Amino acid sequence: MTADAVARLAGRSVLVDHLYLHLPFCERRCPYCDFAVVVGRGADTDAFLAALEREADLWAGAGVRLGTSSPVDGTVARSTAAVSPPADDSTADGGSAVRTLYLGGGTPSWLSPADLERLLAWIGRTWGSEWTEATCEVNPEHADPERLAVLRSGGITRISLGAQSFSAPVLRRLGRVHTPADIDTAAGRITGAGFALSLDLIFGAPEQTRADWEADIERALALRPDHLSLYGLTWEEGTLFTRWRDRGRLTERDQEWLAAAYESAVAALRPAGHERYEVSNFARPGAEAVHNRAYWTGASWLGLGPSAHSHLAGLRIANQRELEAWQSSLLEGGRLPWAEVEEPDELARCRERVLLGLRTAAGLNLDRIPEVYREGILARSEATIARGLARREAERIVLTDAGMLLADELALRLAP
Repeated sequence: MTADAVARLAGRSVLVDHLYLHLPFCERRCPYCDFAVVVGRGADTDAFLAALEREADLWAGAGVRLGTSSPVDGTVARSTAAVSPPADDSTADGGSAVRTLYLGGGTPSWLSPADLERLLAWIGRTWGSEWTEATCEVNPEHADPERLAVLRSGGITRISLGAQSFSAPVLRRLGRVHTPADIDTAAGRITGAGFALSLDLIFGAPEQTRADWEADIERALALRPDHLSLYGLTWEEGTLFTRWRDRGRLTERDQEWLAAAYESAVAALRPAGHERYEVSNFARPGAEAVHNRAYWTGASWLGLGPSAHSHLAGLRIANQRELEAWQSSLLEGGRLPWAEVEEPDELARCRERVLLGLRTAAGLNLDRIPEVYREGILARSEATIARGLARREAERIVLTDAGMLLADELALRLAP
């Protein structure tokens, strides 16, 4: 399928609006982390950046480039729409002029200021610098004035700060190297430098109490962030946390604890002006993450780096996960480092739209569901609506606060 996919792209001008770069380096691996990361000490960043540039060149050779015109499902069309974040999945009606950049990982801020400057200069030369939104993930211990100045001059407009918790014991249990005071200092520097600030927090960590979590929300709001992402701890196979749990060294929080923690956060964030626009994401009006909405609304995006995913021309493409294999494919084999290529059929796309749509405050847009599946979804939604877990708003099914706690489960019930 890989050769067929390259042939399908060759000779076409496939435009995507959203660019993701996976930078896999970390100071050390957190015990709960299942992401494609490598401990960065001794890493050959020159080789990594050279491979990243080679990957972009190969994609360009296959006919893919950034544009301002990617409606959902990879359809290519030009658009002169005004530059503004889509409120929901309106790109289905004809594309947008939104262009976003996201540097994720790993820990992008682990790179030295010189390497960050080189990376951002290459991005500017290759992809331009006119971004609607350009985000970089930063750890509190890396938010020094020199790095922030490099990010700012390189076109980054938004920082996603990996705070995780304001409790020193919880941070130690999570394997983080920063302190609560580091978060305060980093947030002040970030907002002082003119970036939009997003904070990531984790709930359900071992030994975290409800009081710890409620204090986390209070401390986070005191920093006046534009955006907050709240993630329930997941216990992934192969991680230290999961092995320790299975040996009885750690206890996993039950669903009742997680639900109560989530509800308490929602109750505190709303009066502070942060509205939920996706299950895990809250923002002040106008500060919603434009890049992440591309994933939830089915827009096209290009992913570069180990484990990165792309969605374009109706294809879903996953890169090789391991750094060495990804790098070898590019620098030694001269080929795109794909591990999987999938072309979802109409039923698979419909199921995905149900799953992603229900996770958002805008809800599932039934106009985007093929008619052959629509009546079945409506019929199955009646019981969910009767239980107070969802409501019907014109051509949408929108989950209630109670329903949001069960979003994935309800999606499985409603999907064809």
